[in-house]
Amino acid sequence: MRLSLPGHILLTALLFSSSQVYGQQKTTTQRETMSIPSVQSGGGLGIDLRGAGVPIGVFEAPLSGNTSIDTSNSDLSHVTVIDGGGSSSHATTVTEILTSKGIASASELGVAPDATVYVYGREYAHEAFAAELGNAIESYNLLLSNHSYADNYGWSNGSTWQGVIDMSETEDYKFGYYGDYSRTLDSIMFEYPYHLVVRATANNRGDSNTTTPFNVYSSPSFNIVSRSSPNPEANGGTDGFDGLGRDATSKNALIIGAVDNISGGYSTPSDISFANSKSAWGLTDDGRVKPDLVGPGQLTTGTAYTSYAAPMITGLGALLQELNRSENGRWLKSASLKGLLIHTADPGTSDGSPLPTMGWGIPNAETAANFLLNSDGNQRLIEGRIENGETVTFRFYHDGTGDFRATMVWTDPHGTSPTLDFNSSDLDDSTAILVHDLDMELWDETGTPSIHAYPWKMSATHPENAATRGDNNVDNVERIDFPAASMSAGWYSIRVSHDGSITGKQEFSLLISDAEGETFTGGAWSSDPSTWEAEVMVRILDTVNTAHIRSSVSVSFLEMEPGADLYVHQPQELSITGEMLMKANAYGTAQAKGNVLGLVHRQTYLTGTADWRYLWSPLRTTVGEWAEELTRANLSGSPSPSVYSWDAANTQWNSLSALDSAHEAALVLYTGTNAYAEFTPLPFAKSTRGRVDKRQRTFSLTVDNDGVSSDDDLGWNLIGHPYLAPVDWQSLDVSQTSGSFYIWNNAESDFAVSDGSVFSNGGRRYIYPGQCFWVYCASGSTGSLLMDSAAVVISTDEAVHKRVYPQVRVTVHMSNGMTETAVLELNPNSTPQFDLGQDIPDREGADPKRSSLCWKVEGENMVIARTNEAAGFADLSFSASDYRIDSVSVDLVQCESLQFRWEVDSTHYSVDGLPLGVWDSNCELQLQWSSSLSGFESSFDSNTFSIHGNQVFWSGSESISAEVIDMTGRVVSVLEWEHAGYQSLNLMNGSYVLRSEDGHLLKFLQ
Repeated sequence: MRLSLPGHILLTALLFSSSQVYGQQKTTTQRETMSIPSVQSGGGLGIDLRGAGVPIGVFEAPLSGNTSIDTSNSDLSHVTVIDGGGSSSHATTVTEILTSKGIASASELGVAPDATVYVYGREYAHEAFAAELGNAIESYNLLLSNHSYADNYGWSNGSTWQGVIDMSETEDYKFGYYGDYSRTLDSIMFEYPYHLVVRATANNRGDSNTTTPFNVYSSPSFNIVSRSSPNPEANGGTDGFDGLGRDATSKNALIIGAVDNISGGYSTPSDISFANSKSAWGLTDDGRVKPDLVGPGQLTTGTAYTSYAAPMITGLGALLQELNRSENGRWLKSASLKGLLIHTADPGTSDGSPLPTMGWGIPNAETAANFLLNSDGNQRLIEGRIENGETVTFRFYHDGTGDFRATMVWTDPHGTSPTLDFNSSDLDDSTAILVHDLDMELWDETGTPSIHAYPWKMSATHPENAATRGDNNVDNVERIDFPAASMSAGWYSIRVSHDGSITGKQEFSLLISDAEGETFTGGAWSSDPSTWEAEVMVRILDTVNTAHIRSSVSVSFLEMEPGADLYVHQPQELSITGEMLMKANAYGTAQAKGNVLGLVHRQTYLTGTADWRYLWSPLRTTVGEWAEELTRANLSGSPSPSVYSWDAANTQWNSLSALDSAHEAALVLYTGTNAYAEFTPLPFAKSTRGRVDKRQRTFSLTVDNDGVSSDDDLGWNLIGHPYLAPVDWQSLDVSQTSGSFYIWNNAESDFAVSDGSVFSNGGRRYIYPGQCFWVYCASGSTGSLLMDSAAVVISTDEAVHKRVYPQVRVTVHMSNGMTETAVLELNPNSTPQFDLGQDIPDREGADPKRSSLCWKVEGENMVIARTNEAAGFADLSFSASDYRIDSVSVDLVQCESLQFRWEVDSTHYSVDGLPLGVWDSNCELQLQWSSSLSGFESSFDSNTFSIHGNQVFWSGSESISAEVIDMTGRVVSVLEWEHAGYQSLNLMNGSYVLRSEDGHLLKFLQ
């Protein structure tokens, strides 16, 4: 029997007036506490993270029946309210801290002002909430959700105690208990592995009764009983521990407490203070470390609320997702993001150990960003997996000069809540909630390998005791901190194993700081592969020379940069005990030839189009795993499936289920937004994980033997190749086919054709990994095609190793959070004809509520277009939607030698000086470019500014001065002109505004 008590939602900020004075106020010290300024414009890292493109849900519980934000607030005009009604000052403040544009005051800038945010009024019933959150994740691809509310438990209002006297007359059983809500969160996050729930604890530590008699509950009928004694203890007891409610004990969610702001930022553990905080403390009943982290919860002064700490950390999560997407071409899984925040947090102890009061400490944006930027190449983030009975080892070199840290996090299946018997046995049940008990150990590999260190663990019965090192069998977060004094230079390893059994495969995220390994750079290995110790970590950084392995080796983790090539010579084998990460981006795709055994994580760069895409998995995996990151890829059973395979025997398309194989048949996926699916039609790196298929594979093909001409569907087969590098069609025996392979060219309504030497409509010699293609088998054919790895090549074809050409990227940001982007590539090798692999047509039949932005090329509407003109023009068309425009950005990539300007109705503007009013309705613009400023500078309207690289041009004849202001409102430069001419800029990368003495305003990027 499961106990369910009546209760109410208690907002984790005290109930306050909805007066505007309680909206967000100065958050400068909140931002300083977590080093947020370091990762934004003007910060020390030279980056400007604003959460662009990161979808977040804000879930709000009712405050006097109100759950919505103040929709008249201009700082939140980009936020979309999905449900809920009535303006809530609490909801408004939480959302402002997360994503305010900072228009009213730069000091009130939210952590992630460019994030895409959706606000919900939270359903209270657990089943309804599970459906609500799950639907939100699927509908809007939410990567994070913020939950700043808590259930009632213990003393709630001074006269009512929420405990059950049959269980205990002094302590509410719900403290530390793994309840329905926490179990629901664990289930949702296990189902959606990219979604991280950020959950605030309550602000009721130390609350007690203020009146006598008081009300309590009595089971089994849950009657309310009035009593005077014995007096239940204050929330958290005399020491404050064991004060977390049953809704704040989730394993997978990030549970957040609140501390005082730290002006100027963290320096030492003593800076962290609870002087103005009543944030609830842990541990959980089974001894897990909760809260996971704490954040700054003060606005100006006064109480530090967990409601206001949680969105700070949610916002930082968005910034780190944005950075990883930019640096590595992919989103982080929730376990990786959670692990990153914990791994790089400023600790509350001198040795890095956790505390029941604050978990692992305060997140540090600068430290986390530096980990992802990985300037020295020794910061490791590995998304691995382990199966039943396995031990996975990661070998590395530590130079002995710094402290060592490793963190492992996994998204565990939901646990089982301890059974409630309505007696004293229900109190503080220490039964472990963990389902998959993974273990991490640090081993010294010098001489005879030996265990060097265990992770931290805490005592469920004595939370006041300092953490110790040992076998942790309750937490799904394990961290090892070891001082430099005990780490001599040498080879070490992290070994990941498990106790008990594992159902299926358990994924985990492992972060290791300062872990060196073998590298390939400058055309040479750091040491010959024949000398490598087993299970070493390896990086291939060189994207010009091919890395050769001529002896069989075993490595734990191998990372290849986009464009890197690896050749494992026959008959040698490369065994991967952990994971091989093959990266891809717009400029290159990692390739590997030879025998690769083990788990491979391969990225495929999709050039982008809102259309049906023909794809193939070169790795053994299921459709469900292949589509894991595509939260709106609808599978079989959906009213509008978006993933199909071709049934050649029956000449029909069949929708695929999650359990179908993704490497046995070609996949056809819709990559647009309509009834079939919803995700970006723009370029992105698609990840696939699995093991490499066999070296030789014979495809049994359907033959056109019905005696009818070959223009019907029979005899056409859609297949792909199972390798990690291109296949040379000339090297295959294709005698049982027509001799050619075909790729459908939608723009030409015809096939791109190749027989390996003669091409038409964009056909090529090579078939690239992840690309599927058609072959035709005429009557009389045996209907077979042998794919042999001997035909695999490390191709130097430009389509695989992309050269970086100048690009102009125009992005229109709408008030509802949507964006429209059009890209123009200035490629001297391009042709006016449509190119299947590069030019992307504008989608037809698009959502009428969306704006349209496209280039006009040869009469076609293109969202990605190419031109070979060194100097020329391109027309850009914009059609507005029902939503207003928030901003327009123009990014120039590799365009240092070119000059640009806009022409609108015979008026010229600098490339970043186009008035926003031009975009307010349907408009036609022309982008013009040249390799020289000659003729450009005199064409701009008189008395205007324009930006050219690192110079500002003033076209007026009179003297003038102007300030350059960064996004924090700080004046970083003052420029003066005596007459028309140039002034030089010396600025860090970021966004700036130029403001002249006569009122000119010009926003630009450096």
